[in-house]
Amino acid sequence: MSVVLDHLVIPVRDRHTSAAFVAWLLDATQQADVGAFTPVEVGALTLKFDDRFPCSVGHYAFAVDAETFFRIAQRLVASSVNFGSSPEAGWDRAFGSADQTIRVYVEDANGHHYEFFATGTPPRGSARPLVD
Repeated sequence: MSVVLDHLVIPVRDRHTSAAFVAWLLDATQQADVGAFTPVEVGALTLKFDDRFPCSVGHYAFAVDAETFFRIAQRLVASSVNFGSSPEAGWDRAFGSADQTIRVYVEDANGHHYEFFATGTPPRGSARPLVD
């Protein structure tokens, strides 16, 4: 059997603002509204932001390639967005590592936490800096 997750509905207070935030983080395109949803396509997955119901905090984790991670890191460092190295560290504006991957946690205006971790990350001490 082949199973592929097609989309997630993410409850938010303002679907357009939330979709724009995630699209900015991932350098993705916010799509035109489809009914009550504002979609953002992330690879083969569509995130559908919905502001019709109460918003409860969620955690969404994304494995990204190293280049995408570095672009996300650059956007975060240049912004005032809350981000941190681990849930325990709070919003320390640092990047963490676990299981030999570099990762970051980001908070949006709804309190959702987005986790990004790099696959194929250059080893520590490599010539590639985290941010230019």
